[in-house]
Amino acid sequence: MSRLVAEGYDVVAERYAALEEEEWPRLRWLAEVLDRLAPGSAVLDLGCGNGLPAGPAIVARGHALLGVDVSARQVELARRNVAGAAVLQADMAELELAEGAFDAVVCFSRSGTFRASATRMCSTGSAAGSFPAVCCW
Repeated sequence: MSRLVAEGYDVVAERYAALEEEEWPRLRWLAEVLDRLAPGSAVLDLGCGNGLPAGPAIVARGHALLGVDVSARQVELARRNVAGAAVLQADMAELELAEGAFDAVVCFSRSGTFRASATRMCSTGSAAGSFPAVCCW
């Protein structure tokens, strides 16, 4: 299934980016999460796509960002669009990261798989005493 999803996003990567040209309402949700984080917090963005517009907003606040997406083309675009971020091509459902590695996890997707993975990352990947946030829509 993830291969099919990856191939689909590879094909529509540039057209998908055009959907984000108007103001992105989810940036308000992201701002609320970022307001609660200490400077230099580690943030995981699951399903980061081309990195826009969430990536620059996270990095601009001085946070360390790891973006993860299943699409090779989206990862390529995210690496170009978000200077200073680490971006990994991976299936988030199979992603294993160190426990306590992140202060917040964000995920902007309607996919139940994304939500389940983000919730799992919050419970195992967020640092003790942190604000493990999941932003899904």
